[in-house]
This record gives sequence, C-alpha cells and structure tokens, in this order.
Amino acid sequence: MDEENWDREWTFGSGLLYAVTILTTIGYGHVTPKTQLGKIITILYSLIGIPLTLIFLANIGDLMASVFRYLYSRLCCRWCRGSRRRSEFSREMIVKMGGRLPPLSNDEVGKEEYMPTEKIQIPITMNLLLISLFILLGAGIFAVLEDWDLLSSGYFTFITLTTIGFGDYYPGKAFQGYKGSISKTLTLMGCCFYMMLGMALVSMCINLMQEQLTQKVKWVATEIGLMRQPDIEDTEDEKPITNLSEHGDSRKSVRE
Repeated sequence: MDEENWDREWTFGSGLLYAVTILTTIGYGHVTPKTQLGKIITILYSLIGIPLTLIFLANIGDLMASVFRYLYSRLCCRWCRGSRRRSEFSREMIVKMGGRLPPLSNDEVGKEEYMPTEKIQIPITMNLLLISLFILLGAGIFAVLEDWDLLSSGYFTFITLTTIGFGDYYPGKAFQGYKGSISKTLTLMGCCFYMMLGMALVSMCINLMQEQLTQKVKWVATEIGLMRQPDIEDTEDEKPITNLSEHGDSRKSVRE
C-alpha cells in the first residue's frame, strides 16, 4: 500500500499499527497525525504508553529468560545423566570382562555437582542463534505477505526488532482490503503480535547475555589496565559451591 492510501483514510488497521509503532518507539513514519488534536493526543499517549510498554517488555523478558534458563538447565541435566549412565555402563562391562578400575571415593558415589537454575549461563552464541532464527522466520512471513524479496524482508524485520524504523519499508500490502475481512484481521493481529514477541525475545536474550557481557568487558578492561585485577581470595570467598545428593537436596557452600 502506498503512502497516499494511508493518509487518505484511517482504519482500525492503520490505527492499531500506528499505536504499536508509537508504544514500541519504532516509528515508521508512514502514518502520522494531521490535526492539532491528534498531535496532542499522540504526545500524551506516548508519555504514558512508552514507559508502560518498556516495563512490560522488561518483565516479559525476565520471565522468558527464567523459563528458557530452566529448560536449558533441565536439558543439560538430562545430557549429563545420560553421559554418566554410559560411563557407569562402560565401567561395569570392563569389570565383567575381568578388567580392574580404580576405586571410587565416597564423594564420587551418589553425588553430582548441582547448580541452581538462576546460576545457569546460556551461551552467547545460542542467544544470537535464537534472534537470528526469529528474524529469518519474520523474513519469510513478510516476504509472503508483502511480496518482498527475502533480503528486503529480513532487512525490514531487523530494523523493526531493533526499533530503528527508518520507514523505507513498512507493512502495508497485508492490510489492503482490511475492512470486513477476517483473514486480514488475523494477518494484522499476527504482524503486531510478531513485533511485540520479537521485542520481548530481544529483551530476553539481552537479559541472558548481560552477565557474560559484563564479565567480558571487565576482563578486557583489566587486560588493558583500566581496572584493577581482583584478588584471588576475594573471588574464592564469593564463589558458592553447591551439591545435590542422589536422595535429597543437601547442599554445601564454601561460605558458612
């Protein structure tokens, strides 16, 4: 849809997209208020809506980060348990074949290292992979809806999720003939949902990466002499060690 059609008539579709671009600070610029009252309402709506949206995205990002961290930790635990079973099976086979193995200490029997879910760190590469896959998904969707080439669609998706919003590409063709069309209504809602979900996903990945990025920045700053290298005693005192027994939740910590 060209810009003239957007300016000629405001529909619920164009109004909803306009509201979403305001709240998310994307601001494509193809839909703008023309009256004085519309400009005043836009200012007031932005002053109230943008902070609420940022708080909402931050909370949703934290929740999604907690869920993803939990699922990732459970997946790692399953992999570790499978590896441990294979190792124990190999030991049993060696013993049955008459081989000898070094005895296990009491600490190695019935106990394994345990790390609380909140201490699990998701690799930065996995976070970047999630964002890349979501951008590719959006690129495919908008390429079909807007009849763009895949590169232009991916460019639009990236510009949208990063809230840059140049305005050279914006969703429009999908909203043509919106009135009275259930399919166009669902398409509109899907586009807006994709934008909000994408920004929440970016917030989640930033939440998961911020601790590792902070550590890497501190390491670089220490290497180039901008920060003092922390004492080994201080780092050891602050480092908790937790264990989970096979039959309970018994945990041990260095700091007592």
